[in-house]
Amino acid sequence: MELNRRILFTGLVIAIILSDSIIFLATDKSRDFYSNWIININSAIAAALAIFIVFRQKFHTLHGKAHAALAIGLSLWLCAEIIWAMYEIVWQIVAPVPSVADYLWLSAYGFLAYYLFATYKEFNKKFRFSKKVLIASIIGGVIFVTYIIGLTTSLSVLSTPRSIAMFSVMIAYPTMDAILMVPAIVILLDIRKEPLWFTPWICESLGLLLIVLSDSWFTLVVLTSLTEQFWLSSLFFAAHFLVMAAGLVWYIKYLTLHHYEQQPQHQHKMTNSDTRLHNGNSNMIVPPPAVSEKRKKRIPIGTITCMVLILFAGFVVYSIYPIIFSFGNANIEVIPAPASSKHTVTLGALLSLSGASASLGESEEAGLKIALRDVNESFKKTNTNLGVGLILEDTHTNPAFGIEELKDLASKGIRIVIGPSTSAELEAIKDYANNNGIILLSPSSTAPLLATPGDNIFRLVPDDTHQAEAIATQMRKDGIGVVIPMWRADAYGDRLVNSTKGDFQMLGGT
Repeated sequence: MELNRRILFTGLVIAIILSDSIIFLATDKSRDFYSNWIININSAIAAALAIFIVFRQKFHTLHGKAHAALAIGLSLWLCAEIIWAMYEIVWQIVAPVPSVADYLWLSAYGFLAYYLFATYKEFNKKFRFSKKVLIASIIGGVIFVTYIIGLTTSLSVLSTPRSIAMFSVMIAYPTMDAILMVPAIVILLDIRKEPLWFTPWICESLGLLLIVLSDSWFTLVVLTSLTEQFWLSSLFFAAHFLVMAAGLVWYIKYLTLHHYEQQPQHQHKMTNSDTRLHNGNSNMIVPPPAVSEKRKKRIPIGTITCMVLILFAGFVVYSIYPIIFSFGNANIEVIPAPASSKHTVTLGALLSLSGASASLGESEEAGLKIALRDVNESFKKTNTNLGVGLILEDTHTNPAFGIEELKDLASKGIRIVIGPSTSAELEAIKDYANNNGIILLSPSSTAPLLATPGDNIFRLVPDDTHQAEAIATQMRKDGIGVVIPMWRADAYGDRLVNSTKGDFQMLGGT
């Protein structure tokens, strides 16, 4: 058994390294795609194993019902992951708050809580859990939740229905995590001398700990607007499902009813916990119907084969992703020049068609298409042989996407690009544009420090020094003497608040 335990944990470590490496090594532009695929694959493995256990248990027993609840909970999490992936890589929209995925994730906690507390109740009859451990776990959970609520409250601005909904969702996840951690920790610490049961509960508890880390980091990122760091929570989340799956694999191997049926002649090898759980009046272990010897050998092999095939499918998708992307990329729209044009000029456009500045990008897209149509119609009326085409790409209001898409346009020979929409995106790509002879025409970037003489950037709006002066002047006219600023921490927000602060202080404000 010790050898099998080492094999299990070695395989788990290798699987986590492989799956997280795919996310970690991906480019900024493709990381959302890979992280969603990896998490969905890992979640599917865990849910499939939980469902497999249910069909090997007796449903009328408490333990059988507990595992049915676990299977439902993990299945709901899988559905939530699929919906979230649809938001990010198919629909490419910012998820509403709360989203359908949130409802599925949060509803799963009820089933997972039933699983853990039902298991705690059954184990407590046999192992007589320490009340001190239970009390310490509850106190630790309360301290953690109190800290998260305090942190969330201090960083939140509860001025709109959306912000209130965001606040509620942000504290719901850590609170639910803390509730699940209490029975998991108690069970883990009180059965540590029972190696057969201790092994899967190491995985259960570690998996929940990874969820706590993932949700806590996600909350921090949302509250501080560090959206480029979202992917770090994906590392914990992907590992969580693999750790849960490892515990379920061990359970299938050693602790399902089928295992006891297989080895009636080896009861003397059971640990103390096995004997107590197998005998007595407990309804936890009930002899199942007879199973053929052929089926006994095939079930573990089939499970392992399915896991290998799922993992292999993930690597296949990872390998052919660039091909898939090139045929079905909804981020790119190509508008060719009129067919009658003998000479064509193709322009590029980097606009925020999704993400935080989607409304800005959509209006710019509409204006750009009208201008393109008018220019080509004018060329046609004057019998000019020139036509203008356009390759339009969505930056998702994400600077990391912007630089990758500018490189893509450059690889197609485009040297005049309209966009990007925001100052943060422009700041991220301006050096590449200057170094590669690409002219950028930004319709809405206003950060003052991006106004550099002699560069390749042309902006169609005044910078924020004018806006800052107007804001400061209007506040002083309104009798405002003290301002506590709150702003978006990026190239636009930082420079605007600094300019406004300087102008406001010059007018006697604080």
